[in-house]
Amino acid sequence: MFSPFMLITAIAIYLEDGRPIVFKQLRVGKNNKHFTLIKFRSMKKQKKDKAKFADQEQDRILKIGRIIRPLRIDESLQFINILKGDMSIVGPRPEQIPFARQFEKEIAFYSQRHHVKPSLTGWAQIMYKYASNTEEIKKKLSYDLWYVKNRNILLDLKIILQTIEAVFWKRGAK
Repeated sequence: MFSPFMLITAIAIYLEDGRPIVFKQLRVGKNNKHFTLIKFRSMKKQKKDKAKFADQEQDRILKIGRIIRPLRIDESLQFINILKGDMSIVGPRPEQIPFARQFEKEIAFYSQRHHVKPSLTGWAQIMYKYASNTEEIKKKLSYDLWYVKNRNILLDLKIILQTIEAVFWKRGAK
């Protein structure tokens, strides 16, 4: 169903900024196991010396990235991570390893979010904004931990429906 959009996205990325088309990054998964997250590259190529939040790199976003990011097309390749068993559809979002290690030291119970598979969407994503500092991460973590404690199929369906609403009708969290 998404393949035409994925093909157009791949061609647009290639024409705008060349290869690679796919962005790969190690993330923390269930039980603190690392896995390679894949998504369409939406930022200009640049060697990174340290982990940064996406909102700290707005100047690197490609023209096509300004289209695919709000529509979440860049994350469509993560269905491969789901099929491989690294991720699920609903749960906490996977974090970059350096950030996860930092937050585990600074924020009580942060590692509890790693008791479930990371996911494409989650309670924290629909209930809270993008977090890029420790105080916001703490708040977002409260939503992740609530989800881990209360997860069930009906809650997952609610989150999926609210995610669809947020993407297509630009409502809800950012």
